[in-house]
Amino acid sequence: MAGAIRAAVAIEPELENWIWVDSAKLDNILGWEGRQPVLREWLRVTGYLPARQVKPTEPKRCLDEALRLVGQKRDSALFRTIAATVNLARCTDPAFVKFLTVLRRWFPQ
Repeated sequence: MAGAIRAAVAIEPELENWIWVDSAKLDNILGWEGRQPVLREWLRVTGYLPARQVKPTEPKRCLDEALRLVGQKRDSALFRTIAATVNLARCTDPAFVKFLTVLRRWFPQ
């Protein structure tokens, strides 16, 4: 394909890393609203989010555990809601930022 833009992106540790943007909206979407401790504090207390880190070391496992505790399932609708609600511009993961940049180049508005 002439003129095609190609890119390779490796996301470490996992694609679910983008979800863990520091946003109070995430508590609501994941069904954590009103729970104590709040979601990010729960991550720290349980050891999922080490001190001075902004994202958990095992993002998929943390998501699954948080959803299990509130009785919610992980499905495409959940990811769609997160993507539509949480400001992805605040995402600090370099691989995911590159991924977004590539997608925006491939699919301009």
